[in-house]
Amino acid sequence: MWCISRSRGTIGGTISPWDNMKQIVLPLLIAVGSIPAIETDTLETLTVTEKITAETSYSRDQGFRYIPMTERRGERNLSELLSSVPGVSVMPTGAAGSYETVSIRGVDGSRVTVCIDGIPATSAMGGPVDLSRFSLDNCEGIEIYRGISPASFGGNSLGGVINLITKSGSGGSRELSVRMGSFSELASYARIGQEIGEVAVRGFVEYRRAENDFPYFDLNGTPYNKTDDSLKNLPNNRLKEFRTTASVSKKVVLGDLNLSWEYRDKTLGIPAVNGLPNKTATTDETEQRLLLKLKQKRNRWNIDHALSGNWNSNRVFWTGIDNFGIVHGTLKSDQWGELKSTTAIADYRTGIRGTFSERFTLAGTASGRFEQMIPITDVPSFGYGEWKSSRLTGNGAADLIWSPGIWNISTGGSIALHRSHTEGGEDPYSGNVLQNQTTIEYDPAGKFGVSLSPREPVSLFLNGALYSRTPSLRELFGYHGAVQPSPDLNRESGQTAEVGVGLTTKNISGELLFFRNHYDNLVSMESDTRSVKAINLGENRSYGLEHSARWTPGEKLTFRESVTFQKTENRSERYKGNFLPNQAPLTIYSDFSVGPFAGFTLTPQIKWQSVLFRDRANKQRYPNEHGALGKFDLSVAAEWKWNWFKVAGSVRNILDSRVHDDSRYSVENGYVNLLYPGLCWNIEIKADF
Repeated sequence: MWCISRSRGTIGGTISPWDNMKQIVLPLLIAVGSIPAIETDTLETLTVTEKITAETSYSRDQGFRYIPMTERRGERNLSELLSSVPGVSVMPTGAAGSYETVSIRGVDGSRVTVCIDGIPATSAMGGPVDLSRFSLDNCEGIEIYRGISPASFGGNSLGGVINLITKSGSGGSRELSVRMGSFSELASYARIGQEIGEVAVRGFVEYRRAENDFPYFDLNGTPYNKTDDSLKNLPNNRLKEFRTTASVSKKVVLGDLNLSWEYRDKTLGIPAVNGLPNKTATTDETEQRLLLKLKQKRNRWNIDHALSGNWNSNRVFWTGIDNFGIVHGTLKSDQWGELKSTTAIADYRTGIRGTFSERFTLAGTASGRFEQMIPITDVPSFGYGEWKSSRLTGNGAADLIWSPGIWNISTGGSIALHRSHTEGGEDPYSGNVLQNQTTIEYDPAGKFGVSLSPREPVSLFLNGALYSRTPSLRELFGYHGAVQPSPDLNRESGQTAEVGVGLTTKNISGELLFFRNHYDNLVSMESDTRSVKAINLGENRSYGLEHSARWTPGEKLTFRESVTFQKTENRSERYKGNFLPNQAPLTIYSDFSVGPFAGFTLTPQIKWQSVLFRDRANKQRYPNEHGALGKFDLSVAAEWKWNWFKVAGSVRNILDSRVHDDSRYSVENGYVNLLYPGLCWNIEIKADF
C-alpha cells in the first residue's frame, strides 16, 4: 500500500525490537499497509504486510479492509465472507462448490487480482477467478484493496486486489473439524503442525461433498404452459472435493526458507433445468501448486523472494443423454463429448520494502511469469479449432513515500511487458483461421496519493491512479473454437480516484469515501449461442459512496455496518445509458456480536440489496418479482467454545426459503438458467489442541 497517515500503537510480534525506532518503522509499514496485528506468532506467516496493533481492521489511507478469520461468523466460503465489505459484489451461480466470482466498484472479476500469499491466482486463460477454489479453513485472513493496487502485488489492477493469507500454525498444533449442512453437505479437515529440531512441518487435509439436491420448480420444457409444471429435486448437482497442503520451514543462512505444496481435486455435476435432462454431465478440475519462499532482513530492508509453479487441468464431460451440448448441436445417445484444457504457470517475484532515510520509504516488486494454455477437444461430429498459446511477462513496480511531519505524499508506477505467442490453427466448424504469430504488448500504470493526520484519531486521504491491461490469452487467441480468436483487440485503460476520511479510536473505527472509475476499451465476450468472440465494447464509468464502521461499546458487544451507494454506467455506443450487469445501486449490511457469555457468542446478520440487472440490455431484472424492492437476507450465526472444543453454526437467508431461478449472462453460452437455494444451514464441531 502506498500512502498512509501515521497512527499510534505499539509494534507487535516479531517486530517489537523496533519500538524505539518508530521514525524508521512506521514509514516501512506505510509502504505495505497499516492494519491491526493479530496473534504474535501469526505475524511470521504474513508474506505481504506487516501489522501494527490497533482496534480496527481499516486502513487510514485508502479503501482497504483486513478480515481475520477470528471474525468469521458462520460464513462457509469466501463469497459469503466478502459480502460485508463495501464496494464488493459477489455473484454465486449455484449451491455449494459452484462457480463464484467477484466485482469491486463496478469492475468485474476479470480485472480483480486474486492472490494467495501475494502470488496471483489468475488462470493462464484469464477471466474471473473462481472464488470457490479457495478454502477459508486454511486461511489466516483476507486483505481487500478496493481500486488502488500496491506495488507488492504488481501495482496494476483495474479493479483492486484480494489477497488470501494462508495459515501456517505453530509447532505442536493440532486441529480437527467436521461440518454438516443443508442438502447433504459434509466437510471435514485436519491440520497438524510439528517442530522437529529447527524444522517446522505443517500439513492440512480437507474433504467435502454435497448432493445439492434442493427442490426447484420444473417447467417441464414448456415455460408458457403452467399445467405441466411440478416441484422436483435438482438432479446431477453433486459436489466432491479433496484438498491437501504440506509445508516445511527452516531458518537458513540466507534467511527464512519455506517450501509448500498444495493439491486439489474437484468434481461438480452440471444440472439441467426446465425439463431438459442432464444425467452424466460433469466438470472435473485438478490443480497442483508448488511455492518456494525466502524471507530476508538486511538492516532496514525486508526482501522476499518467491518461486511458484501452478498446473491446472479442467475437463467438461457429457454424453448424448445430456443437454450440455445442445447449443452447438446434438450428440447421439451412444456418444460422449469432452472439452479439456491444461494450463501451466511459472511465477517468480522479488519484493523489497524498507527505508533509506527517516522520511523516505520504498516498496518495490520485480516479477516474471510464464503462462501456457493447451485446449483439447474430443467431440464427435464437431470441428473445433484448438488454439494453443503462451505468454511471457516481465513486471516492475515501485512505490515511493515521503513523510514530512503529519503529511504522507506518495507516488508510484509499474510497467509490464508481455510476449504472447500462438501456434495458430483452423476451425473447420466456423472457417476461422488463426495464423502462427507473436505479439509484444506493454501495460503502463501510475499513481499518486496524499494523506494527512491533522489530529488524532482522524485521517484524510486522496488517491488517484492510471491503469491498463493487455487482453488475456483466451481473449486474444480463442479457446476450444467455441471462443473465437480476436488478435486485434486493443489494450484496456482506466482511471480511478478516491477521497475519504478515516476514524480510529479505541472503540470506534471506520471510513467514509467517494470513488470514481472510468475505463476505456473494456473487453467483452459476445455470444451468438453458438460461439463467443471477444470485442472492445467501449467505455464504462462508475462512481459512488462507501461507508463502513465498527463499534465496540463493551468487551462483549460489537456492531458492524457497511453501506455502498453507486451508479454504474455503460457508455459504449451499443449499450449507452444502461447500468452495468450485476451491480446493485444500493447495498446495506449490518451485524452485531454478543458474547462470549460462558463461551457463547451470537451474531445476527442483515443484508439488503436493491434491484439490479443481470444483462447489458437491462432487461433481466433481479429480483424479477413484480413490485419487488430488492433482496433481503437475514442470517444468524452462533458459537460456543470451551477450552479446546468449539461448536459453531449458522442459518442463512432465513426470510427467503424459496429457490432462486435466475437468468444470468454467460460468456460461453449467452443466457443460461441458474438455480441456487435460499434457506441454508450448517453446523461445525471443532477441536483445537
